Amino acid sequence: MIKFSNVAIAVITATSLSLPAVSATKDGSNKVGKPIISSKIVGGEEATQGDYPWMTALVTVSTEVDTTLTVGTDIIGSNAFSNGVSGDATAEIASCGLGGEVCTEVQDKICLIERGEFNFSTKAQNCEEGGGIGAIIYNNESGPLSSGTLGDDFAGTIPVIGISQEDGQALLDRVGEIASISVAATENLVQDSSCGASYLGNGWVLTASHCVDSEASASLKVNIGEYDLRDGAENAVDIERIYLHPDYNDSTLDSDIALLKLTQNVEAATVTVANKTQTESFENAASLTTAIGWGGRTGYEPGEGPTSDFPSILHQVNTNLMTNEVCAQTLATSYGEEDPALAGITERMICADVPDGGKATCQGDSGGPLLVQEGNEWIQVGITSWGSGCAAKGYPSVYARISAFEDWRLATMTGITLLNAKTFPTIRVGQSTTQTLTLINNSNSAQTIDLTTSGTTDIVLNSAACQTIEANASCDVTATYTPTQAEEVSLDITITAGDTSVKTYGASVNGRALIEATDVQTAFASLGTTASWYTGGNNAWMVNTEGHVESGDINDSQYALLETTITETGTLTFEWFVSSEANEDDPEAPYDALYLVVNGQLIDFISGEVPFTEKSVDLTEETNLVQWIYEKDGSTSAFEDKGALRNVSFASDTPVTPPPVEPPPPVEPPQPRSSGGSFGISALLLLPLLWMRRRFK
Repeated sequence: MIKFSNVAIAVITATSLSLPAVSATKDGSNKVGKPIISSKIVGGEEATQGDYPWMTALVTVSTEVDTTLTVGTDIIGSNAFSNGVSGDATAEIASCGLGGEVCTEVQDKICLIERGEFNFSTKAQNCEEGGGIGAIIYNNESGPLSSGTLGDDFAGTIPVIGISQEDGQALLDRVGEIASISVAATENLVQDSSCGASYLGNGWVLTASHCVDSEASASLKVNIGEYDLRDGAENAVDIERIYLHPDYNDSTLDSDIALLKLTQNVEAATVTVANKTQTESFENAASLTTAIGWGGRTGYEPGEGPTSDFPSILHQVNTNLMTNEVCAQTLATSYGEEDPALAGITERMICADVPDGGKATCQGDSGGPLLVQEGNEWIQVGITSWGSGCAAKGYPSVYARISAFEDWRLATMTGITLLNAKTFPTIRVGQSTTQTLTLINNSNSAQTIDLTTSGTTDIVLNSAACQTIEANASCDVTATYTPTQAEEVSLDITITAGDTSVKTYGASVNGRALIEATDVQTAFASLGTTASWYTGGNNAWMVNTEGHVESGDINDSQYALLETTITETGTLTFEWFVSSEANEDDPEAPYDALYLVVNGQLIDFISGEVPFTEKSVDLTEETNLVQWIYEKDGSTSAFEDKGALRNVSFASDTPVTPPPVEPPPPVEPPQPRSSGGSFGISALLLLPLLWMRRRFK
């Protein structure tokens, strides 16, 4: 799945573990049920300034020093180094290699130096000591030299600029020609867009959840009414709070919608949002749509890419809506699947396409609006979310269907909602863990609150601090999970306000526990420690008739986990086996695999047909949580479809075994893959499954 953003693969920030992209597809991107990369406008054109006054850019704002480089009549792109000095220089170009020693034959010339081996400051100083009056440092790998520092202690006095590898190598053939370089004395405020959005008014912005679901979102600002990214950075507004939809699934990109509350109200035009009736009417009529954004303009087939050619000017492209049934069938056919249900299109999504391809959103357009024009009014029906490839024939672009989220949107903007409700860390039966949820009142009056629950009794809610909540205020609710058996559980939370006219939207919290695997402990008695073994997930590990320990039967998008805690330093040795669907095109992005994780860090994995092979790993902590996880992707089984272990042993570094201690706290997972589906490794360990669909971010 491609989430439509500026990056080739949207990164999920994890507190501990990032496994390889196990959701990759056989062609590298488009396997059914996998996430994708982000998108931009392909096959479109520049928008007319003023046509979309509510169009919004999610931006990062920074300062930049202006530089210039001219050789003859050619103007070459360049960048400044931080901690450099301002100045101008015009002189012949002289080559100084890597600049590791004082440059020779550069008196009163501009030094051309390759990046590598030595600090930038050393290169610049060696140019100046040789008599150079300016320095050009070019990259040693493809692309521009867009960032670099000369260091806080740089004492040079000559201007220094950076350029791309391609431009630097071209200048090697122009040594002796006259060049002019300039580094400005003052900094300018600049912005870089990562996603689009639309303005709803009263300080509220609508975008895609995958645009704002990482820690990096803390640095984002919002620029309303943006058109040309090259100016207007000073207009960017801070975000006060991010509201991800509680059912947002960062793997399937279901419920990919978010609201942003700004720190101030902005007086600007607002977009009209389609209701359910309008959306269905437009969809059934295959209405002409317009998508807008600053995404890449280079299309590519699934498995290829990424895109390129990102514009500064807002672009637009026209496609046509299609029903979800047609969209799912089209994608399934392109994926080589018979069942349209495997295409990953839910009732909370909407699709648009042109039959011959060549026009679509792409990386960088994520979060932007999909629009239908009715008379003189633009109506937003979707939010750019994901696609396979960009503008490829047979692969429609997929958007979040805004009308499916009307209750949540209105309750969030004008009523009472819960934030932070998520899946608990996977823990062992008998343990306990607590998470804090935030109740927010965005209505214009104080409210008495009644929280009621249904579902499991293993999760207990404490809402004593939230019996009354002031207008535009928040309070904390705690949820404590103490599993009594190894099963997936859920607690649904309903909010009732004292004023029943105030809209509310509740949430669910979920948990899954591991049970002690006594048969596994018996099989691995040779381990030589007092460690206990635990298993769980969608099925348990068990001892087979040959005395090996193997993963239980699981279905697509499920996992089976086996873990133990070793409270010593030393070397763990075992033999492991797997018989699974492999990704022959990209072995580092397996489909189904057996993973080894130690203390939350991925150590290794095996996939395909791998006979029992010995593996050793050094355990360096006083307490080591060791996990083996067999996980399947969203479709297809191959071979025996399982992992197995045997001959597990441990050699301690010390003759004395420390007393047992509690295992380290489990890694906190993100939202489950879906509100009612399996948790999978991605939910358990923050696995970024981002290879089939590409996020248009």
